[in-house]
Amino acid sequence: MDTPEIIEILGQFLHGRDLVTCLRVSKTFHHVLVKRVWETIDVWEGLAGLPTGKVLQDHKKYIKRLIFEGYPPREYMSLQGCELLHTINSAELPAMRISSFLTEMSGLIKAHSSTIRDVRIESSAIAMSVDLSTSEGFNSKCLNKR
Repeated sequence: MDTPEIIEILGQFLHGRDLVTCLRVSKTFHHVLVKRVWETIDVWEGLAGLPTGKVLQDHKKYIKRLIFEGYPPREYMSLQGCELLHTINSAELPAMRISSFLTEMSGLIKAHSSTIRDVRIESSAIAMSVDLSTSEGFNSKCLNKR
């Protein structure tokens, strides 16, 4: 077994800060584990320290899942070129902003239409699940909570 394979196995047991700390061990560790750090991005409204700008653009190729809590920053809603992005989950959207969110979300979904398989949106007014992985191409379930 080569060193990268061993690092990959070790990386499966690491999360959060431990995983990020291991990126600094060596170039080999960084090369192998950077993908795991960027697989799932949790974006909370008002959270300081979110990756943005060049850092986000440089690593978007590793993003598989976007999870939004509240209304996400515009930079995330306009992402393009996330080659592995297959899931978008959004929760706790304010009801008064749902319309603009859905407009921006449709752009994000269109930009990744070849890879997106699952979209889930929840707010106080609506719960929506869209499964794009079926052979029919588009199945949607929408529940109006009002």
